[in-house]
Amino acid sequence: MVQRVEMQGCRPGYDEWDDGSDHDDVSKIYVQGGLTGIQYIHVDYYKSGQTVYGPIHGFSNTGFTQTIQGQGGTQGIQFIKFDYIKDGQPKDGPVHGFSDEGVTFTGSFEINYLEKEYLVSIEGFYDEDSNVIQGLQFKTNMNTSDMMGYDDGKRFLLATNGKKIIGFHGYADKHLNSLGAYFITLPPIKLESQGRRDGCIWDDGAFEGVKKVYVHYEKSLINYIGFDYDNGGGKVKTSMHGAKSEICGHDGEFVVDYPNEFITSVEGIFGDSIELLRR
Repeated sequence: MVQRVEMQGCRPGYDEWDDGSDHDDVSKIYVQGGLTGIQYIHVDYYKSGQTVYGPIHGFSNTGFTQTIQGQGGTQGIQFIKFDYIKDGQPKDGPVHGFSDEGVTFTGSFEINYLEKEYLVSIEGFYDEDSNVIQGLQFKTNMNTSDMMGYDDGKRFLLATNGKKIIGFHGYADKHLNSLGAYFITLPPIKLESQGRRDGCIWDDGAFEGVKKVYVHYEKSLINYIGFDYDNGGGKVKTSMHGAKSEICGHDGEFVVDYPNEFITSVEGIFGDSIELLRR
């Protein structure tokens, strides 16, 4: 199920854009900005084995040349820089001449979706006086981009536990004014069971989340383990495995505040003399 996270930043009431959520992954993000903040954002997506080139959101001249940037002083023109659009893609041109640091910035962040890399969150800053997003930083399950722009203004975060970003929406005129995202639950990955192969095989399958873990244990072994799962729509399914001793042993519980909290790992120890599960 796709979750639409509302846009962060300023909402001027015009020039709303929406790339939609009909994508498999984000493949590449382009950002350009100046001294006043982010000028445009452009996102390429991946769908059904093909790259889908998204539109530019923000300031964009028509034609082959995207932007022309220059700076001058008392001695005349110090530098000139051309950014282009070619085959629907922004191309960052070189600076010709001398350019002070921080006059303009153009950045891109590529996501290697073929190696199971995916976008999980975006940190940003926006200026409430100018209504312009100042900077953006993108994070995947493997890498984090540089801050594209300035970490000035009010901070915001686009993130949802256990989900990845597959689309964007927002407002943009001559600058990027706000940014929201579409999230989808990450597909389950089945890891092989660890420990001994005694007893009966069991498999609970995949659910939306885990709400509670039950364990009955003695000094040197686990007697049984159980789970309360979120089965979607607030429904809970309970599953128990093993046998509980009514004479000896101890009961343990681990409550998970799902959907605000989720289990990320399980550590255990097994052997000839010790078989226990440690949460």
